[in-house]
Amino acid sequence: MKTARTKPVSDQYGDLFGAFIGEREGKDSVALLAQRRAAYDRFVVAGIPTRRVEAWKYTDVTALADRHLAHAVLAPIGPDDIAHAPLLHAEDETLVYVDGIMQPHLSHRHDEALLSATALSEALTESGPDLSALRADRETPFMALNHALWRDGLHLHLAANGKMERRIHVLFLHSQQSSDVIVNPRLLISLGHHAEASIAVTHASLGDAPCFNNATLDIALDEGAQLNFCHAQLLNPAATHIGATSITQQADTTLRCMDFNIGAALARHDLTVAMVGPGATTSLNGLYAVKDRQQVDCHTLIEHAAPNCSSRQLYKGILDDRATGVFNGAIRVYPGASATDGQQMNRNLLLSNTCKINAKPELQISNDDVKCTHGATVGRLDDQELFYLASRGIDTATARDMLSRGFAEEVLFQLADRQLHSDLHEILNLYFEKTV
Repeated sequence: MKTARTKPVSDQYGDLFGAFIGEREGKDSVALLAQRRAAYDRFVVAGIPTRRVEAWKYTDVTALADRHLAHAVLAPIGPDDIAHAPLLHAEDETLVYVDGIMQPHLSHRHDEALLSATALSEALTESGPDLSALRADRETPFMALNHALWRDGLHLHLAANGKMERRIHVLFLHSQQSSDVIVNPRLLISLGHHAEASIAVTHASLGDAPCFNNATLDIALDEGAQLNFCHAQLLNPAATHIGATSITQQADTTLRCMDFNIGAALARHDLTVAMVGPGATTSLNGLYAVKDRQQVDCHTLIEHAAPNCSSRQLYKGILDDRATGVFNGAIRVYPGASATDGQQMNRNLLLSNTCKINAKPELQISNDDVKCTHGATVGRLDDQELFYLASRGIDTATARDMLSRGFAEEVLFQLADRQLHSDLHEILNLYFEKTV
């Protein structure tokens, strides 16, 4: 008997949405309420994908169909409670969310005149930003659920020719909760003509309670804009993270991206970059480190839809114990996208005999004038390198640690932001301390 491609969602989600939409009555416009209802209907119709769906072949999320979830009840959070939150620095332009709700008293705004922050309920109008990057054929059921249930979305906009000297940090925190909660962060970022910024988006936990963190992020780069971007998933080991990031690049834009995944029991991140203007360049670097029974699933898609664009992609994974990793990276070259230059590489390091990686690099080319390469490697620590270090008096645990850190460093070295480099090193240290 064949298994269905999708699993229907339980009535729990209907109750969840009904309570939420009742709460939003009087707060949201009639048009926005209609958008939410339409999004929820799409979620119900789509259902939860099973492993018979190619994009979810290696990751089983069907347990989410019957999960008993509640909306978070925000507890009082003060500066001391987030003092040790990751990537948090007073000198940054920082916006803090707790359980999907903006916390002005925890945020630090330095350049409000240069960087505008508008409630998404106001931005999603006819005069708002172009969201065409989120085409209907690209929407997943979880994105539809996010579009139905987001509570306090935000639109960040940097005006044309604006240059942010400070790093922008959007910190999404999940607080300690007694019940299993759902949080739906939603963020829209747009950079005007020739604007320049460094932006970090972090998902982290303040406690050990489980949560379903279902996030969507849309980024639009106007002509000539330059963005250094970091997405960091640092939730606790009881959390589930499903994230979707869509980035649109116009002509002559530059994107440098770091995708960092460590923490959640199950983490899936779909990262799509659409290069729709000529002369755009993209550099995607990713690092995932998992252990115990964690699973991480990185899906990337780079769309070359205009001529003379180039992309570079390097993802590395470190796995231990019974952890599972998935890398599915695709480069798609459209007709008319002549002089495309795309390179993709995925490398994985297995530290145990029981961990597993599924690597699936792809090229989808509909043009003759291209230069594209892709590949994947899976291996263990080199016995000769371990022997060499042992011959120099270095014990096995320390040698494993040194070689594993060196493997990760190739990705972190790509970061121009030395503070961010140091922050991610510190987080990675916690992984190695508990692994080696």
